[in-house]
Amino acid sequence: ALGMFLVVFSMFKLWPTFKGFLHQKAALGWTAIGAFLGTFLGVSLSLLSVIFIQVGIAVTLMSLVPILIIPPAAFFFKEKITPRAVMGAFIAVAGVAILFI
Repeated sequence: ALGMFLVVFSMFKLWPTFKGFLHQKAALGWTAIGAFLGTFLGVSLSLLSVIFIQVGIAVTLMSLVPILIIPPAAFFFKEKITPRAVMGAFIAVAGVAILFI
């Protein structure tokens, strides 16, 4: 990942933008918190759940994210929850559940 990061930033000459970001302490802090909570903690806990419960149950519970994210996202972004969005989220979870039955 670091190698690709270096290549892409060099190809598109994004180093000045990146250096500017490093001076924004609040943004850097929020990015670090998001990386820890979203990536590190999320993946670690999902792997831990696979160890302690059946894989099918763990993966089905992990696939509930689309359903759980719709209400807060609609609230914060002032969007209307459509039946199509709800149906799509339920179909996604059902598909994962069917794969592991």
